[in-house]
Amino acid sequence: MTTEDDAKTNKRSWRDRIVRAALLVALAHFLVKIVSLVQNRYLGHYFTEDEGDFFLTIYKYIFLSIFLIGEETLGPIFLPIFMKIRQQDGEATAWRFSSMIFNVYFLLLLALGIVMIIDPQLVIRIWTQWHDDPTGNADKLQLADRTVPLLVPGLIGMCLASLTYLLLNARERFFWAAWGDGMVKVCILIGIVVGGVLYTASPDRSTFAANGLVIATVGLAAGGLAKFACHLWALARTGALHNFRLTLTANRQYVKDFLLLLLPLLVGILFAKFRDGFNYSWILSDQPGLVRANAFGKTIADSIHYLVPYAVAIALLPYFCMLAANREDGKFAEILNNATRALLFLFVPISLIIIVVAFPLTRGFYETGKFTLESSRLTAVACAFFASGLVFASLEAVFMQAFFSRRSIWTPILIGIACSALSIVISYVGIVRLQASNPFHILGIVSGGFVFSRALKSVVLGIVLQKRIRFFDARSARNAAKAVVLGGTVALVAALGFSWAANAVIENISIAGKFFEALPKSLRYLALSGAIAGGAFCVFFFASCRCRLEEPRWLYEWSIEKYPPLRRLKLDRIFFGESIG
Repeated sequence: MTTEDDAKTNKRSWRDRIVRAALLVALAHFLVKIVSLVQNRYLGHYFTEDEGDFFLTIYKYIFLSIFLIGEETLGPIFLPIFMKIRQQDGEATAWRFSSMIFNVYFLLLLALGIVMIIDPQLVIRIWTQWHDDPTGNADKLQLADRTVPLLVPGLIGMCLASLTYLLLNARERFFWAAWGDGMVKVCILIGIVVGGVLYTASPDRSTFAANGLVIATVGLAAGGLAKFACHLWALARTGALHNFRLTLTANRQYVKDFLLLLLPLLVGILFAKFRDGFNYSWILSDQPGLVRANAFGKTIADSIHYLVPYAVAIALLPYFCMLAANREDGKFAEILNNATRALLFLFVPISLIIIVVAFPLTRGFYETGKFTLESSRLTAVACAFFASGLVFASLEAVFMQAFFSRRSIWTPILIGIACSALSIVISYVGIVRLQASNPFHILGIVSGGFVFSRALKSVVLGIVLQKRIRFFDARSARNAAKAVVLGGTVALVAALGFSWAANAVIENISIAGKFFEALPKSLRYLALSGAIAGGAFCVFFFASCRCRLEEPRWLYEWSIEKYPPLRRLKLDRIFFGESIG
């Protein structure tokens, strides 16, 4: 075999491993996000705006914020150091280091849990304005005393699962690492449904509303423990758990390296969680229903983000780490270039399509029971704004992994802090200083400010990476710009056209209108959204192929390489107008 053949085989090997890992992560996250959307639907169906705001506050801005501080701090630095130790000193030394981190983290979580049990209202005072009106919000404050202590066991399990998640990724067990989140969502869903059924079945709604939310909180806590148990089971199957040690010591140099990387990351993530708490909980808690509308709209956009960009970023990190450790800068730059161009090609059109269908999509997912048409309108505003930031979220996810794999921590953290501060300033000035009171304006300011700050962050990260790695040359920039302008324009025009045509058919052709109205409401609007989005995406992809963009050709060539029977369909002649390969 020639050197050229070896290079091609190596290129395919890297690409196939990354794509396979990304597909496994995407599959797990697809299942997780489906359950998450169902979970939100039942929360909106059974519980009022105030009740939904309360549960989402303790779930997303207390439980998940504490979890994500550990997850996002440990994630970027633990895996590179673990893999470096394993490569240099062996599996046993790497696991001793992991055991020390695990045990120290457990003790810190235990201390935090004790504080939450002693003073349950502390976290409510931090993240909401409810204490400003203790009489009007007395029921929420009393409910905090009942629910916050119940979170503690699940919170400890959920946070410890951050480390087991990374250990599974190190062994390329991507699906089970990601599916642990599915266990959380399933348990929450069961808690919401059981609590909601008891709530609606009781004549004393005020009492059972509280009891229903308590049951939902028990489901949340059970989910955190279930995720940890799922990871332990998967690790046990690899035979790795026997390496675990009850120790608080490890190699001093490795601990020093870890702490030097941990400090800047912890500062940045604490600031990011403050931004989320301020934007999505504190500043929105003054008006009923806004916390829920913002969270539900963001969930739709995040579901798309976690299916592809986040999955790709998770899959890239182990390989970025190996390439950085081996100083293979050429291969590193090539993979980063391909990932960036592919994400730009796909997510500019997808963002524009989701903006067009945001309202019917929101109605299809959520409008049932106590989630009204007005609730759908509010949620659609948040969904459209967050969807507009999908492309920036995708680039940020990949760029951050590129920095972390090269152990460059301070640069992305400082950029992130500056952009988070900008987001907070936009929210504060728009809502507090300029006294915006219209709920649609408030949601637009919060979500729009966040998207703007994220766009700025992704652009600055890309510029800094370009100066260090030179992963984008002039030709790549021209082709990426062509793909973005052409793909975005075609997708937007097609989505608007399909939306107008679909509504015209429903309104002017009686049989179509009757058939549409006969469908269940959820199916009705999900089908409408799917038809518009699917049609627009097909037009975009077909136009991209006919205009001979490189990105769709890459996708097709990889598809026929992995699944040779696809050649028989002769899709290349349909899409590209010629035979490929």
